Amino acid sequence: MTALERLRSAYDVDVPTTSTDATNDLPTTVRQLVTDSRNLVAGGMSSSTNREVRLRGLTENTMHTLAVVFRDCCRLLACFTSPGVVADVVDHVMTATSSLRTTVEAVVAVSAALDAGADSSEADRCKDALLATAALLAKSLSDLVQKVKAL
Repeated sequence: MTALERLRSAYDVDVPTTSTDATNDLPTTVRQLVTDSRNLVAGGMSSSTNREVRLRGLTENTMHTLAVVFRDCCRLLACFTSPGVVADVVDHVMTATSSLRTTVEAVVAVSAALDAGADSSEADRCKDALLATAALLAKSLSDLVQKVKAL
């Protein structure tokens, strides 16, 4: 919550006039975050020759979308008078952010294993770890989507 408040004060956040205006953009950006996260995981599992460049682009897209989700949360913070409503959304965003960070770390591990020519059992172990973190990310994003829909 404090990070969102700092972000809001550090940047010119377009403050909506109603709570409806504040909640219109958030569902769209959360859905985009879900899509970007899926693409990131799929990119980590691929064995393409330009995987590193592709993963860099996918990671940048995902981080940009996450920043937009944070911005939209700041807009909610500016609009809602009930801190409990915003705090609940922020908690879900922070959980999703943590899951996303873990997933990005797992994508990097898979990429490194594949680039290093690791044996198939090591590559499979890294891929299994990625799938496990991706499942946790999917759960946290699903919870976030449900919370946003309830606004």
